[in-house]
Amino acid sequence: MRIRILSLLCLLSVVTYGQTADVSSYTGGFSMGTGPEVMDKGKWMLETGVGSEFLKETDFETDIWSLNTSVIRYGLTHTTEVFAQTGFVLSDVGGEVTSGFAPVVIGAMMRVCEEQGIVPLTTFSAWAILPVGIESIRPNEVAPAFHALFGHTLSSRWGLSYDLGLEWDGESPKPLSFVSVACSYELSSRTGLTLESYNIFRRHQSPDFNIDLGFKWKLSRKVLFSAMGTVGLNSVGDELGFLTGISWLIN
Repeated sequence: MRIRILSLLCLLSVVTYGQTADVSSYTGGFSMGTGPEVMDKGKWMLETGVGSEFLKETDFETDIWSLNTSVIRYGLTHTTEVFAQTGFVLSDVGGEVTSGFAPVVIGAMMRVCEEQGIVPLTTFSAWAILPVGIESIRPNEVAPAFHALFGHTLSSRWGLSYDLGLEWDGESPKPLSFVSVACSYELSSRTGLTLESYNIFRRHQSPDFNIDLGFKWKLSRKVLFSAMGTVGLNSVGDELGFLTGISWLIN
């Protein structure tokens, strides 16, 4: 099972590339996934929020609440950032309710190409989900992921980003493929929307198609509110989720 809301690693970024160095230059909220923006050297960002994910498979239901999930990001060099994540969750898996800390995630992002004409802003990202935390949602082994992230500025208001990745679930040696495309629109200098299609492909299994809609509101140069709702398209109503939180540019 892919715990997307809990990991927060693929919530779309709602940005306009190349803007001034404020909170929305780096994130649209929990953006270590689709968003290719890398923190500037010496900059710190804290992202924290709450969310829920509901998944129904045949007669087996999973309902997971993220009561507090936090990501800390740091610009290590002018082109590289590192990040770590943990949180507290309440999990109801097949009627068995448990609570505790979510798996710890550690990772890094490296910008390899600036946007120039038709050449997109390009970033490589890698992270690992560690086998710690409550048993119902943690992987059995370290679960790595590798992504290539791309961003285009289409106009002063429109942006396009996409993400190609391989991920392991800590259960099987065979990775799953992750493909997403997101289109963002700046409603104003402080608010914006993003529509994203993200799709998961596994060997010998049916693909998993999903869509989400995100909203951002920049409260100040250093604080950004964001919210997202997601729906699975394979069987509408069997996979639902939401996430809302705050991004704080500490310095």
